[in-house]
Amino acid sequence: MIFDRTQNDVDTAIRLRAKKVQTFQELTESEIAILEKGTLTINTLNRIETKQEELKNLFNDMGYWNTPIINKVWDFSGIFKGEEFDRILNNLEILRKAFFVYKNTPDIPDNNYRKYQTINDVEKILHDLDVMINDVKSYYRECGTFESGE
Repeated sequence: MIFDRTQNDVDTAIRLRAKKVQTFQELTESEIAILEKGTLTINTLNRIETKQEELKNLFNDMGYWNTPIINKVWDFSGIFKGEEFDRILNNLEILRKAFFVYKNTPDIPDNNYRKYQTINDVEKILHDLDVMINDVKSYYRECGTFESGE
């Protein structure tokens, strides 16, 4: 998850796109990483969608109530619209309410996906939920979960 984007990342990605992508030049791995951090790409969308699905499954497997969420796999033929981001935010809200969050976990952001801080917040919430659920699972043995019911 990427949640430390800055305006500099956005500006660098814009310059990179103008220099290479618009002229169909091949990108190096480091340039792909720069572009990924500074723009909303298919990789970003699929990373968010995949993490939401993983968390939903983890919550359900652990017995936490969870309203089904709707995910999508993105490819180059898809057109990303505001309604799609509303769906992603709705999924995020469902997941955030289904479990615990840290005090400093961001609130659900507004639906302006063109702001890098909005995408930072989305990925930070998913990251925090993932860390917290894995932390809870790590204490199962210590809490006697494996012995209860014997």
